[in-house]
Amino acid sequence: MRKRVMATFLVAAASLSSMLGVKSVTATVDIPAPPEQVWQVLMDTDAYSEWNPVLVPLEGELAEGNTLRYRFQQDQQTTAEMSARVKQIHAMHNLNQVGGYWGILTFDHNYLLEPIDSGTRLTIYEEYTGLGVHFWDPTPVEQAYQRLAESLKLRVIAVN
Repeated sequence: MRKRVMATFLVAAASLSSMLGVKSVTATVDIPAPPEQVWQVLMDTDAYSEWNPVLVPLEGELAEGNTLRYRFQQDQQTTAEMSARVKQIHAMHNLNQVGGYWGILTFDHNYLLEPIDSGTRLTIYEEYTGLGVHFWDPTPVEQAYQRLAESLKLRVIAVN
């Protein structure tokens, strides 16, 4: 009986998981500076309002386990406030934040820094899960994150 209940649970979980859906966005830019300089700008949330046209922290501190509240400016017409929990900080490599509402729409947001010959390749990668992804076009978010990546590049160049 116990094996039957477990098998039923696994089938139900797999079915639910397949209904939730997954989408992702990616933005990439090469920055002519070492990862340490890019990381320094990325971690200085107090200065985001000076250069970041997309995600401006309203409250909270970038530290593992902390929750930050952001103003997300997708485009000129679409602004929203959102919260994200800092899941992981791997210095000069990855800043990972998560949030949303499980089953409806969640996000797993990463800033990935990779050393390259000309400096640093920054990739902003965000994966979404939940029922909401079936009814949502992530293209405007991907465009916003590309603007963010380009703005970060300009900021790093300007301060170094």
